Amino acid sequence: MKFLPFPPRPCPVCESVSSKVLFEQRFGTLSEGSLLAGYDLVACNECGCAFADCIPEQSVFDEHYARMSKYEYAHRGGEESPFDLARFDQIGSYLAEQMDDPRARILDVGCATGGLLQRLRQLGHASVTGLDPSPGCAKLARQLYDLPVYTGSVFENDLPDEHFDLVIVVGVLEHIRDVAAAVAKLDDYVSPNGMIFAEVPDATAFADWPDAPYQEFSIEHVNFFGPRSLENLMKVAGYELVKMDRPPRQFTKTTVMPSAAGLFRRTDRRPLPIERDVESEGGLRAYIAESEAEEKRIVGRVAELVESQEAIAIWGVGTHTLHLMESTNLAQANITTFVDVNSKFHGKELFGRPVIAPAQMAGRSEPVLVCSRAFQTDIVNYIKNDLRLANPLVLLYPEGG
Repeated sequence: MKFLPFPPRPCPVCESVSSKVLFEQRFGTLSEGSLLAGYDLVACNECGCAFADCIPEQSVFDEHYARMSKYEYAHRGGEESPFDLARFDQIGSYLAEQMDDPRARILDVGCATGGLLQRLRQLGHASVTGLDPSPGCAKLARQLYDLPVYTGSVFENDLPDEHFDLVIVVGVLEHIRDVAAAVAKLDDYVSPNGMIFAEVPDATAFADWPDAPYQEFSIEHVNFFGPRSLENLMKVAGYELVKMDRPPRQFTKTTVMPSAAGLFRRTDRRPLPIERDVESEGGLRAYIAESEAEEKRIVGRVAELVESQEAIAIWGVGTHTLHLMESTNLAQANITTFVDVNSKFHGKELFGRPVIAPAQMAGRSEPVLVCSRAFQTDIVNYIKNDLRLANPLVLLYPEGG
């Protein structure tokens, strides 16, 4: 098991230094631009929050999201997918119902290219502002929707000195190492009677929605909140729960992300008492057991590729590929190259093999291993219909599933 050079961190909710290891996640690393080589997934013995341990300092994460954001969607001109747009409609409609005043000032932190803010504006909320660490995302939000989007992290940014009636963090808190400090910083932006809407993947329910094994222990997620831990995080910052929902969010044709979505109101007390999270550890253990069983099947398929030594290209250098390269013997296969649509990976290497753009597969004949469950159908269609490649395809999952 690969050694992790970083010290343990305290619980991001209660700051306890007592925890138990649930799983050791490890990743293959690119020649440049990799965020993590792995982490230990632990559960706090005091409050029950689960989080990634032995990870680098917050500044490393801030630099990564500024330089290597995958949310610019460059391969489709910055435009969100139909599933993204449907999700923004669901969230936007919900938030619009919670706000009586259409003049409410709204800030979306981690807004990517601005799809949710645009939907809120369509629903009658004109005073919207975005913040994203990626200069490319901010530029695209202005180009696509003429939105005022500023650049920077929650800790350092060029936001104007003003307050907002609603601050939105959707798919953000799970990415931030110093998440309690981040929420405290968010509080600086909230008006005296304002609210924060926070949505994160629901770690208690990962096992209920099939995905690639250990996919939810991704290379970018370092906090694994259940609804109670999310509420506890906000209580420590002095926010009381208004409403907690657990909506499943459709991300691709075959993938659903269970979510914990909480609306929290600022109080004049800080902090508020918390209650132990008794769901997250059990939910994560069930997911780990499910992933272990599914990975045994995949290990068998990988063994066939290694034994045959037939030349293959691997499509994708995301969490699934990086996990398999480190945790199975996939690296011993006769891999010629890796392919990815994200231009920020092009020109780099993984285990000594180059990462190339899809267009560079023209004229190559080796089979392509599609290393994704969530996007397998999309990748297959792109290879066959857009690139018109005749390369044989090796799939790890049933077609359509």
